[in-house]
Amino acid sequence: MRFILPSQRKNQRARIASSLLTFIAHLGKEVGEDIVEIAGIVRQADVAAMASVTRESVSREFGRWRREGILLPDQNGRLRLRRSLVAREVGADA
Repeated sequence: MRFILPSQRKNQRARIASSLLTFIAHLGKEVGEDIVEIAGIVRQADVAAMASVTRESVSREFGRWRREGILLPDQNGRLRLRRSLVAREVGADA
């Protein structure tokens, strides 16, 4: 069994956020104030591969971000995010 230290978990969170910022930069479309929708379907496996984490880690992080209001529900299965809050996760400017 592999244990993840709290600092590694934080690093995973930042890597996932950084991957999403890359998707936003290339495929993002402003749909509201500070709300960006990523055009096309981005799977958790895609984000996991970019961030070098497991798909399960992305799933857990997405769940946390839904509860925190960073990841917003979308009827079409697309990712809708609050750009400034994603950027905050990696310490970047929005």
